[in-house]
Amino acid sequence: MFDLALLLSLNPLEESSLFTIVLLQTSKGHLALALHQVGGIARLSESLIQSPVGTLSAALVPYVKGCCRLEEEMFFILDGERSPNIVGQSVFL
Repeated sequence: MFDLALLLSLNPLEESSLFTIVLLQTSKGHLALALHQVGGIARLSESLIQSPVGTLSAALVPYVKGCCRLEEEMFFILDGERSPNIVGQSVFL
């Protein structure tokens, strides 16, 4: 299980806090992500998805399929097939 906030260089989850687990099924198996909260779910048209290059740390770009700006917020689309490759990084809870 990965602390997604820690992976994204944000404030990590506290061990004693409540958090949400999102389970992704990929061709490589299951990937569990720990999140502070889920603010909603949005359906995005592929035409709205842009390259993430220049919008976040270059080290994270390989794990992100793209990004999309909706109103005033930027959304990042994780690449569930590549994300399991981060196992070597210290982002476990």
